[in-house]
Amino acid sequence: MKEIYQMKQQHAHAAKTLNLICENVKSLNENTKSMIEDALFAAAKTDKVEFLLEVTKANPEILLTGSFELFFDAVRHRRTTIFNLLRGFSFKHLVTSIETDDNEIKLLHLTASLAPSSYLNQISVAALQMQRKLQWFKATESMVDIAVMNLQNKMNLLKSQKQPLDHFKDNHRKLRKEGGDG
Repeated sequence: MKEIYQMKQQHAHAAKTLNLICENVKSLNENTKSMIEDALFAAAKTDKVEFLLEVTKANPEILLTGSFELFFDAVRHRRTTIFNLLRGFSFKHLVTSIETDDNEIKLLHLTASLAPSSYLNQISVAALQMQRKLQWFKATESMVDIAVMNLQNKMNLLKSQKQPLDHFKDNHRKLRKEGGDG
């Protein structure tokens, strides 16, 4: 009983701190905004949707600086709650690829990669794992502007790179066989 009381106290304290941050988030300097962006990433990594929602309600512009990396991180780690929150924001036409150190990672290719085993281990039957993976791919695909996707597909053909769906099929061949689909 004492532990529950302490947890409620911690939650109340966190809520007060969050409200204070949200009240002041528009008038923050660049260093503090950078700290808030770091906090957004930490919240996303631990599925703290409430924090992301409150901060972005208080200052939607804060997402414009790091939202794409945040979105890619949600896709990479299959964080559906964060993905669903972020896809509610209007940057669909911009969310197609992101530049990293030496290469470019395309959103659909990232989605087509195998999910972390911790994600798949939550689902015991291969057919259900495959179904969830395909649903995730389709949900991500819906975020990419059709014209941009067609252009990227044409460029992939010119570079002899696989289309995202082909990449998905190749990466999930074993899972498809286990699930009885191929």
